Amino acid sequence: GSSRATSCLTGVTIILHHLRRMVDVQQELRRKRGDRNEGGEKTSYDDREKHCYDVVIFCLNILTNVVEMAAFNGARKQIFDLMLPSEAGKISSSMSWLASWLTGQTASYRDTVMKSFGDGGESDSLSADGADKPRDLKKEEEENLVTAGNGFILLAYLMKDDGEAEGVADELTCRIRRTILSEMPTDEEGREVGVTLMIKTLKAFCNFCSWSMGPLSVAVITPVLKLIMDLEKMTPERVEASACEASACT
Repeated sequence: GSSRATSCLTGVTIILHHLRRMVDVQQELRRKRGDRNEGGEKTSYDDREKHCYDVVIFCLNILTNVVEMAAFNGARKQIFDLMLPSEAGKISSSMSWLASWLTGQTASYRDTVMKSFGDGGESDSLSADGADKPRDLKKEEEENLVTAGNGFILLAYLMKDDGEAEGVADELTCRIRRTILSEMPTDEEGREVGVTLMIKTLKAFCNFCSWSMGPLSVAVITPVLKLIMDLEKMTPERVEASACEASACT
Protein backbone atom coordinates (compact mmCIF):
# COMPACT_ATOMS: atom_id res chain seq x y z
CA GLY A 1 0.00 0.00 0.00
CA SER A 2 0.93 3.67 0.28
CA SER A 3 2.84 3.13 3.55
CA ARG A 4 5.06 0.54 1.85
CA ALA A 5 5.78 2.95 -1.03
CA THR A 6 6.58 5.76 1.41
CA SER A 7 8.92 3.49 3.35
CA CYS A 8 10.65 2.50 0.13
CA LEU A 9 11.13 6.12 -0.94
CA THR A 10 12.52 6.99 2.48
CA GLY A 11 14.93 4.10 1.99
CA VAL A 12 16.05 5.62 -1.33
CA THR A 13 17.22 8.74 0.51
CA ILE A 14 19.11 6.67 3.08
CA ILE A 15 20.81 4.58 0.39
CA LEU A 16 21.85 7.62 -1.63
CA HIS A 17 23.36 9.29 1.44
CA HIS A 18 25.18 6.07 2.32
CA LEU A 19 26.40 5.68 -1.27
CA ARG A 20 27.83 9.21 -1.26
CA ARG A 21 29.57 8.56 2.06
CA MET A 22 31.07 5.27 0.83
CA VAL A 23 32.34 6.91 -2.35
CA ASP A 24 34.01 9.67 -0.31
CA VAL A 25 35.67 7.05 1.94
CA GLN A 26 36.74 4.97 -1.07
CA GLN A 27 38.31 7.97 -2.78
CA GLU A 28 40.15 8.96 0.40
CA LEU A 29 41.54 5.44 0.84
CA ARG A 30 42.76 5.41 -2.75
CA ARG A 31 44.33 8.84 -2.34
CA LYS A 32 46.20 7.75 0.79
CA ARG A 33 47.37 4.57 -0.93
CA GLY A 34 48.62 6.65 -3.84
CA ASP A 35 50.48 9.02 -1.49
CA ARG A 36 52.20 6.07 0.19
CA ASN A 37 53.15 4.58 -3.17
CA GLU A 38 54.73 7.87 -4.24
CA GLY A 39 56.81 7.74 -1.09
CA GLY A 40 58.26 4.42 -2.16
CA GLU A 41 56.22 2.31 0.25
CA LYS A 42 54.51 -0.60 -1.46
CA THR A 43 50.90 -0.92 -0.41
CA SER A 44 48.28 -3.35 -1.55
CA TYR A 45 44.55 -3.29 -2.02
CA ASP A 46 43.14 -3.75 1.47
CA ASP A 47 39.93 -4.97 3.09
CA ARG A 48 38.61 -1.45 3.66
CA GLU A 49 38.70 -0.65 -0.04
CA LYS A 50 37.05 -3.98 -0.83
CA HIS A 51 34.31 -3.20 1.69
CA CYS A 52 33.69 0.24 0.16
CA TYR A 53 33.56 -1.22 -3.34
CA ASP A 54 31.10 -3.95 -2.32
CA VAL A 55 28.83 -1.45 -0.56
CA VAL A 56 28.92 0.94 -3.55
CA ILE A 57 27.84 -1.84 -5.96
CA PHE A 58 25.16 -3.00 -3.51
CA CYS A 59 23.73 0.54 -3.21
CA LEU A 60 23.68 1.02 -7.00
CA ASN A 61 21.87 -2.30 -7.49
CA ILE A 62 19.28 -1.53 -4.82
CA LEU A 63 18.58 1.90 -6.34
CA THR A 64 18.25 0.32 -9.79
CA ASN A 65 15.79 -2.27 -8.48
CA VAL A 66 13.66 0.43 -6.87
CA VAL A 67 13.64 2.67 -9.95
CA GLU A 68 12.84 -0.31 -12.19
CA MET A 69 9.81 -1.31 -10.13
CA ALA A 70 6.74 0.48 -11.47
CA ALA A 71 5.04 0.28 -8.05
CA PHE A 72 7.48 2.88 -6.71
CA ASN A 73 7.07 5.46 -9.46
CA GLY A 74 7.99 8.30 -7.12
CA ALA A 75 11.61 7.12 -6.86
CA ARG A 76 12.78 8.93 -10.00
CA LYS A 77 11.42 12.25 -8.78
CA GLN A 78 12.84 11.76 -5.30
CA ILE A 79 16.30 11.05 -6.67
CA PHE A 80 16.00 14.05 -9.00
CA ASP A 81 14.97 16.40 -6.15
CA LEU A 82 17.36 15.12 -3.48
CA MET A 83 20.35 17.27 -2.50
CA LEU A 84 23.41 15.49 -1.11
CA PRO A 85 26.08 16.95 1.18
CA SER A 86 29.71 15.89 0.91
CA GLU A 87 32.47 15.72 3.49
CA ALA A 88 33.89 18.88 1.93
CA GLY A 89 30.70 20.69 2.91
CA LYS A 90 29.44 21.12 -0.65
CA ILE A 91 25.85 20.35 -1.52
CA SER A 92 24.83 19.11 -4.96
CA SER A 93 21.83 17.43 -6.53
CA SER A 94 22.05 13.66 -6.20
CA MET A 95 21.47 13.15 -9.93
CA SER A 96 24.19 15.60 -10.96
CA TRP A 97 26.58 13.99 -8.49
CA LEU A 98 25.74 10.46 -9.69
CA ALA A 99 26.31 11.38 -13.35
CA SER A 100 29.54 13.26 -12.64
CA TRP A 101 30.99 10.58 -10.35
CA LEU A 102 30.08 7.71 -12.71
CA THR A 103 31.53 9.56 -15.69
CA GLY A 104 34.73 9.93 -13.67
CA GLN A 105 34.84 6.15 -13.25
CA THR A 106 35.48 5.86 -17.01
CA ALA A 107 38.38 8.35 -17.13
CA SER A 108 41.35 5.97 -17.48
CA TYR A 109 39.84 3.81 -20.23
CA ARG A 110 37.33 6.23 -21.82
CA ASP A 111 39.32 6.86 -25.01
CA THR A 112 39.65 3.13 -25.64
CA VAL A 113 35.94 2.52 -25.05
CA MET A 114 34.85 5.42 -27.25
CA LYS A 115 36.95 4.06 -30.14
CA SER A 116 35.45 0.58 -29.76
CA PHE A 117 32.23 -1.09 -30.89
CA GLY A 118 31.49 1.21 -33.87
CA ASP A 119 28.27 3.20 -33.98
CA GLY A 120 25.50 0.74 -34.45
CA GLY A 121 24.20 -2.81 -34.47
CA GLU A 122 26.83 -4.35 -32.23
CA SER A 123 24.60 -4.66 -29.19
CA ASP A 124 22.77 -7.59 -30.82
CA SER A 125 26.04 -9.47 -31.32
CA LEU A 126 27.21 -9.28 -27.72
CA SER A 127 26.74 -12.56 -25.94
CA ALA A 128 28.20 -14.69 -23.19
CA ASP A 129 29.85 -17.00 -25.69
CA GLY A 130 33.28 -16.51 -27.19
CA ALA A 131 33.97 -13.00 -25.95
CA ASP A 132 37.56 -11.86 -26.10
CA LYS A 133 39.28 -10.74 -22.96
CA PRO A 134 39.24 -6.92 -22.72
CA ARG A 135 42.58 -5.11 -22.74
CA ASP A 136 44.45 -5.74 -19.51
CA LEU A 137 42.99 -3.60 -16.76
CA LYS A 138 44.47 -2.81 -13.41
CA LYS A 139 42.55 -3.95 -10.37
CA GLU A 140 41.24 -0.44 -9.80
CA GLU A 141 40.24 -0.09 -13.46
CA GLU A 142 38.29 -3.35 -13.34
CA GLU A 143 36.40 -2.04 -10.33
CA ASN A 144 35.82 1.29 -12.05
CA LEU A 145 34.41 -0.44 -15.15
CA VAL A 146 32.08 -2.59 -13.04
CA THR A 147 31.05 0.47 -11.01
CA ALA A 148 30.41 2.53 -14.16
CA GLY A 149 28.51 -0.37 -15.72
CA ASN A 150 26.22 -0.80 -12.72
CA GLY A 151 25.87 2.96 -12.37
CA PHE A 152 25.02 3.54 -16.03
CA ILE A 153 22.36 0.85 -15.73
CA LEU A 154 20.80 2.97 -12.97
CA LEU A 155 21.11 6.16 -15.04
CA ALA A 156 19.57 4.43 -18.07
CA TYR A 157 16.53 3.40 -16.03
CA LEU A 158 16.26 6.95 -14.69
CA MET A 159 16.36 8.30 -18.27
CA LYS A 160 13.74 5.87 -19.56
CA ASP A 161 10.13 6.88 -20.00
CA ASP A 162 8.00 3.86 -20.77
CA GLY A 163 5.06 6.13 -21.49
CA GLU A 164 6.99 8.15 -24.08
CA ALA A 165 4.81 8.84 -27.10
CA GLU A 166 5.83 10.06 -30.54
CA GLY A 167 9.40 10.60 -29.39
CA VAL A 168 8.45 13.17 -26.75
CA ALA A 169 9.18 12.31 -23.11
CA ASP A 170 7.37 13.79 -20.11
CA GLU A 171 8.77 16.86 -18.34
CA LEU A 172 10.43 14.96 -15.48
CA THR A 173 12.15 12.57 -17.89
CA CYS A 174 13.40 15.49 -19.99
CA ARG A 175 14.84 17.20 -16.93
CA ILE A 176 16.48 13.98 -15.77
CA ARG A 177 18.09 13.46 -19.18
CA ARG A 178 19.33 17.04 -19.39
CA THR A 179 20.76 16.90 -15.86
CA ILE A 180 22.58 13.61 -16.48
CA LEU A 181 23.93 14.51 -19.91
CA SER A 182 25.09 17.96 -18.77
CA GLU A 183 27.60 16.20 -16.48
CA MET A 184 29.01 14.09 -19.29
CA PRO A 185 31.70 14.89 -21.88
CA THR A 186 31.32 16.55 -25.26
CA ASP A 187 33.35 15.97 -28.41
CA GLU A 188 35.79 18.39 -30.06
CA GLU A 189 32.91 20.22 -31.70
CA GLY A 190 30.97 20.60 -28.46
CA ARG A 191 28.40 17.94 -29.25
CA GLU A 192 27.15 15.80 -26.38
CA VAL A 193 28.46 12.24 -26.38
CA GLY A 194 27.06 11.18 -23.01
CA VAL A 195 24.57 8.68 -24.44
CA THR A 196 27.31 7.19 -26.63
CA LEU A 197 29.62 6.94 -23.62
CA MET A 198 26.92 5.11 -21.67
CA ILE A 199 26.21 2.72 -24.54
CA LYS A 200 29.84 1.87 -25.19
CA THR A 201 30.70 1.55 -21.50
CA LEU A 202 27.77 -0.83 -21.06
CA LYS A 203 28.99 -2.87 -24.04
CA ALA A 204 32.47 -3.03 -22.48
CA PHE A 205 30.84 -3.99 -19.17
CA CYS A 206 28.95 -6.82 -20.92
CA ASN A 207 32.15 -8.07 -22.53
CA PHE A 208 33.97 -7.95 -19.21
CA CYS A 209 31.14 -9.88 -17.49
CA SER A 210 31.13 -12.41 -20.33
CA TRP A 211 34.88 -12.94 -20.07
CA SER A 212 34.99 -13.06 -16.25
CA MET A 213 31.76 -15.00 -15.57
CA GLY A 214 31.36 -17.18 -18.64
CA PRO A 215 27.87 -18.64 -19.29
CA LEU A 216 26.64 -17.33 -15.93
CA SER A 217 26.87 -13.82 -17.34
CA VAL A 218 23.74 -14.33 -19.48
CA ALA A 219 21.52 -13.35 -16.53
CA VAL A 220 23.43 -10.07 -16.21
CA ILE A 221 23.90 -9.28 -19.90
CA THR A 222 20.40 -9.95 -21.25
CA PRO A 223 18.61 -7.03 -19.50
CA VAL A 224 21.59 -4.76 -20.17
CA LEU A 225 21.31 -5.43 -23.91
CA LYS A 226 17.67 -4.29 -23.73
CA LEU A 227 18.76 -1.10 -21.99
CA ILE A 228 21.43 -0.51 -24.63
CA MET A 229 18.75 -0.69 -27.33
CA ASP A 230 16.65 1.83 -25.38
CA LEU A 231 19.65 4.16 -25.11
CA GLU A 232 20.37 3.83 -28.83
CA LYS A 233 16.96 5.44 -29.44
CA MET A 234 17.96 8.45 -27.33
CA THR A 235 19.87 10.35 -29.99
CA PRO A 236 21.05 13.84 -28.98
CA GLU A 237 18.47 15.29 -31.36
CA ARG A 238 15.62 13.42 -29.69
CA VAL A 239 16.81 14.33 -26.21
CA GLU A 240 17.08 17.99 -27.21
CA ALA A 241 13.68 17.95 -28.94
CA SER A 242 12.06 16.41 -25.88
CA ALA A 243 13.69 19.01 -23.65
CA CYS A 244 12.43 21.82 -25.87
CA GLU A 245 8.95 20.33 -25.88
CA ALA A 246 8.97 20.14 -22.07
CA SER A 247 10.19 23.74 -21.78
CA ALA A 248 7.38 24.91 -24.03
CA CYS A 249 4.86 23.35 -21.67
CA THR A 250 6.19 25.12 -18.56
